[in-house]
Amino acid sequence: MVSYVAIILISTAIALITELVEKKTDKKWIVWILVICTILFPAIIGGLRYGVGTDELNVYKPIFESVKEGVYTNRGRTIEIGYILLNKLVILVNGDFNIVMFLASLITVAFTYFGIRNYKDKVSTTLAWFFFLILFYQRSFNLVRQMIAVAIVFFGFKYLNLRERKEDEEKKKYALYYFLQTLKYIICVLLAASFHTTALMMLVAIFVRPIYSNSKYKYVSLITFICLIALLLNLKSIYNFMQQYPILQKYGGYFKNIGKYRIGLAYFVKIVIPCIIPYFFMIKTIQNDKKMSLLFCFTIVSCILYLLAYLTKTHGERISHYFQISEVILFPFYIKVFYEKWKDKKFVFISIITAFLALNIGIWYNDYIRKGMDETIPYRTIFQKDELKEEERK
Repeated sequence: MVSYVAIILISTAIALITELVEKKTDKKWIVWILVICTILFPAIIGGLRYGVGTDELNVYKPIFESVKEGVYTNRGRTIEIGYILLNKLVILVNGDFNIVMFLASLITVAFTYFGIRNYKDKVSTTLAWFFFLILFYQRSFNLVRQMIAVAIVFFGFKYLNLRERKEDEEKKKYALYYFLQTLKYIICVLLAASFHTTALMMLVAIFVRPIYSNSKYKYVSLITFICLIALLLNLKSIYNFMQQYPILQKYGGYFKNIGKYRIGLAYFVKIVIPCIIPYFFMIKTIQNDKKMSLLFCFTIVSCILYLLAYLTKTHGERISHYFQISEVILFPFYIKVFYEKWKDKKFVFISIITAFLALNIGIWYNDYIRKGMDETIPYRTIFQKDELKEEERK
């Protein structure tokens, strides 16, 4: 636990220094050095690990060895081309498996950090980075390919935030802008899918964006949420659909083993309270902000999709991560609005923010420390490899 507390505190401190310096200097090279440090520190930590994360030695190391031998499958499943190319690149320069893990972590944290910077006019990048560290960073140690995909899609959200057409602007010129922004988002999704095919589902964002970002369509948004819930109650239909397409068959297992409905208090504490309850204190603020309205609707979708954790015996809730990453921006925005609303009542503001942060830190502690989710505890490095192997032999 101490290792991860140190990692989170140091990473957050570097991000804070970067944010403060950026506000006070015009020298971009200084800012870029700090940005690189912000990204490199957690990436190096990810690359130095040994036996941390359920799949590191059981899945990803065998993949590396297979690619070295010219085989591109693992346990009968074809691995996405992007991840294969990443391994090939490392092998080409005579790198080892840990270089692959470093690059995978680097891609994840870099796209996430630059995705956060796309919203620096809305939220504190330091707070957003902190929420990424406690909510997703350790998860990336296990869901290596998928978290790369999630990070790339998250970065692509910037292309969903379209500017309004100017009064004197030609329709053709705005149409070209609209087309290019959409194309850029599609490229991000396709790049993400080259690491994890499930990213293709995020193409749906192109079609729901006009609805989710405009408060005029709030009732239409509500209907889409209801339809999604109805779809989840028919998981067998999803499984049967996925079995019709070879590219999706390998993920059909997420929906195959349908168990009993076992939604309990944990779902509301972990999902509903931090994500949805604050919204009712700032409805108009969010509805009047298209960027935040879109991210809030994405968060609602993630809350619904997370129900798969309680409806199946597999890992179906993992598809919610593509939408859940919105929390990295939404939570700091909540804090900003709380501050603006109650800054004259310091006790109220401090109490609310303390409770909100304590809840999220408590969720981190419960998931990663107490339950050992993703098997990231304890943190061990490649420098302990020999002694750990010796312990295993004994």
